[in-house]
Amino acid sequence: MDKNLMIPDGTVFEERAIVTKGQTDVIVGDHAQLHYGVITQGRMFMGSRAIVTGNVEVGDDIRIDSWSSIDGDVSGGRDVHLGERVGIDGCLSVGRDLDVGDDVQLKGGFEAHGWINIRDPVPLVIYLFIYLIDLLGMGRGKEVEEILLELEEEDEDILVGNDFLLIPANAVVGLEHSTIPGGGAVGEDCKLLGNYSIGGPLTIGVDTSVYGTVRVTGDATLGPGSLIYGDLWSDGNVSLGEGARVEGEVKAQGVEMYRSTVIKGEIRASWVRIHPSETRVAIEKLEQYPNPNIEGML
Repeated sequence: MDKNLMIPDGTVFEERAIVTKGQTDVIVGDHAQLHYGVITQGRMFMGSRAIVTGNVEVGDDIRIDSWSSIDGDVSGGRDVHLGERVGIDGCLSVGRDLDVGDDVQLKGGFEAHGWINIRDPVPLVIYLFIYLIDLLGMGRGKEVEEILLELEEEDEDILVGNDFLLIPANAVVGLEHSTIPGGGAVGEDCKLLGNYSIGGPLTIGVDTSVYGTVRVTGDATLGPGSLIYGDLWSDGNVSLGEGARVEGEVKAQGVEMYRSTVIKGEIRASWVRIHPSETRVAIEKLEQYPNPNIEGML
C-alpha cells in the first residue's frame, strides 16, 4: 500500500505546483522526489531524504523528516517541525511555532510568530501513517479504529485526514516523467501532467485528465468521461468507461470499452469487448413496455 500513488478528488497539477482541494493532507514518502511545488489548505508530511522542488504553501502544520530538502520558499499556516539536517533553499514562514533539529539549513532565513524550539523532533508521522494504511489493506479496520481512539484519549491530533495525497517512497513525480514503484489511484475531476510509469494496477476516476502517456504494470481502469492525452499501455487488461477518451494508441492483453468510448490511435490487444452505452441499455429495457413518453424521460 505504501508503494501506491494516491491522488484525491479535485487535485490539479499545474506547471509548477500541485494544488489540492480543501483540507487535503500531502504526504511525500522516504527518498521520494517531487519536482513540483505544493499548495494545500491541509497539512504536509515529508519522510526522510525526500526532495521537493518548488514553493510550498500549507495552511496547517508541516512536518519534515531528517535529511530532506525543499528547493523553494516554504509557508506553514501553523506549526513547522524540521528534523535533523533538513535544508530549505528559500525563505521559511511559520504561522505559529517552529521546532527544529540539529544542523538545519534555512538559506533564505525564516519568520516565526510563535515559539522557536531547537531540538530533535521525533519523526514518526510517516511511519505511523504507513502502518495504519497497511492494516486497512489487510482488512484489519477494527485495529485501526482502536489505535485512533487511543490517540484521541491521549489528546493527540489525528495524524492524517480522510483526504490525502500520497507520493510513495522512492517515487519520482515530475512534469516530464513520473515513476511509481507500485500502483495508482486517481480520484475524480483531477488534472495530471506528464508521462507516467506505474508499477502496479491503475484506477482513474470520473472526468479526470492525464496529459501524457501512461504505462501500467497490471490492469488499468478509466472512469466515465476520463481522458488520456497520449498512449495507454498495459501488460494487463484495460477497461474504459463510457465517454472515456484516449488520444493515442491502446496496447493491452484485452480491452473493454463502450460504444461512446473514443480511441484515436490503434488498439493492440488479444481481445476487445464493446458494450452498448448505459443510456442505450436503459432505452432497450424501457422499450419492452408500452410508454409513449420514453424520449421525454431520457
